[in-house]
Amino acid sequence: MASETDPKIHVHDPDKPRLGTALFKRLKQVVLRRVWYIHTPVVMIVQATPAAIRSMLKTAARPSVQRLEHRNLFASGRRYYFQAWAEGFRMTTTHSRRWRYRQRTTAIAVMNGTLDEVENQVTRITLHSRISPRFLVDALWLPLGMTALLIYVPWPPWIIAMSILTLFALSWVGHRTNVVLEAEEMVWFTQKALEDLVPAEIRTLGSEADNVVYDDQDFEEAWEKFYREHRDE
Repeated sequence: MASETDPKIHVHDPDKPRLGTALFKRLKQVVLRRVWYIHTPVVMIVQATPAAIRSMLKTAARPSVQRLEHRNLFASGRRYYFQAWAEGFRMTTTHSRRWRYRQRTTAIAVMNGTLDEVENQVTRITLHSRISPRFLVDALWLPLGMTALLIYVPWPPWIIAMSILTLFALSWVGHRTNVVLEAEEMVWFTQKALEDLVPAEIRTLGSEADNVVYDDQDFEEAWEKFYREHRDE
């Protein structure tokens, strides 16, 4: 029989998430949402196979006089670059420069499309858009260069600090706005290219209140809550 002076033995519950791990996962999700990804996933459900969807997008990405109904997609010399892969496809876009028509802008946004055939001839399309790593670095180098100059300016430290923060904020807002616009162009292109496909509905299980669509973070939190509630059953 253990006495009162015996040290207590603490047994770690493997099912209970550690505080540090939870904070790290939460920080990772916030960074991915605010820095890496541009918007929440866009979901489309259509009656077609993944192969047919890839073929339609690849064809629509090439300008043609036979598809004049899509001419607005190529305004200002815009072009789309389609790359098929196992799980879906990847797309980038550029447009011509107004002052130098023969030169094109660089791809600053990347859209990944995941194709999941949930039923026979029914496919769920999930579109994720993120910033290009090269453009992310481009958003930082100019403020860093100005920072190297400002630290030698004979100003009060708080003015220098505020100036540096303002430079980083303005650079980030400007770059992110451009990426959002490019991502919206690709989402619009995908919707227009597939507008002839019939939208599909997936058969649901249970009541409508139980049919909730979660993003990655909300699904993980909901699953952990469900697991804790039913762990002892």
